[in-house]
Amino acid sequence: MRTLLRNGKRALRRLRHRWRAPRIDRVAHRWVGQAPDCTGRRVCIFVTYAPEGAIPDHAEIHYRAWMAAGFDVILVVCLDDLDGGLAQPVDPVFGLMVRENRGYDFGAWANAIMAAKGLRDATRCVTANDSVYGPLANFGAFVDDLTHRRADFIGVVENVEIEPHYQSFLLAFGPRALAARGFWRFWSGIREGGREAVIQNYELRLLRRMQAAGLTTEVMHRCAGDVADNPTLIAWRSLIDAGFPYVKIQLLRDNPRGVALAGWADTLAGQGYDPDIVRRHLKSRTPDEQGRHTAPAA
Repeated sequence: MRTLLRNGKRALRRLRHRWRAPRIDRVAHRWVGQAPDCTGRRVCIFVTYAPEGAIPDHAEIHYRAWMAAGFDVILVVCLDDLDGGLAQPVDPVFGLMVRENRGYDFGAWANAIMAAKGLRDATRCVTANDSVYGPLANFGAFVDDLTHRRADFIGVVENVEIEPHYQSFLLAFGPRALAARGFWRFWSGIREGGREAVIQNYELRLLRRMQAAGLTTEVMHRCAGDVADNPTLIAWRSLIDAGFPYVKIQLLRDNPRGVALAGWADTLAGQGYDPDIVRRHLKSRTPDEQGRHTAPAA
């Protein structure tokens, strides 16, 4: 009975969200320059929040790593003041979109997915955001592993908290997914909403929606052993040992599960990532600012 009531409440919240929340295309956004043509390309749509118009160092390092790995990066920069623009020029990327800081990451990805040209004919599309530190030294092997997997929809880390789903900070869609009607229905249906609405309506439902569209799915790192729900907040060392090239910002900022973090700086340094980047970022941002545009995995 409790399960039925809980599911009923979730369904009611989804209906209210669908009826009341504004469509994501009403969030102000624009390309800086021309809209990119993704036909035949491997694309990474990378979302970052730029406080006072400045892209954080860790985000720039991250999206540049995707460029170095052979992906064409569409950079989506969320701004508090769209008219004010970026505080400094951005070095050339495949596509640059600036948008009002509303709708969380799913909204930002949706704006770029719906506005980019030729995405249904791309060879692969990765969606990523700035909610992690990295990538670490094993990124090359990680990208090789990711790109050689044959599933239509690939997640990096499984999360079974609330229900099984793939954590949304990094997802990959193959050519069958990009051509599928279910893919476009999902992204065209994104609406504005708070953090809880984004998690319930999009992050938790994406895996089921792709499976319902007849697409094959796969995840690179499954929950295992005593990891009951969210490995990135519990088993961060084990993930790195297994080839995961990131550490979640939420872990080092909040440590919500109270896990042992001693030696994190040495671990990152040993993996080729300067821990001072982390220290500067955490010092410069309040918890409220850090969570404004991202919706950490449930």
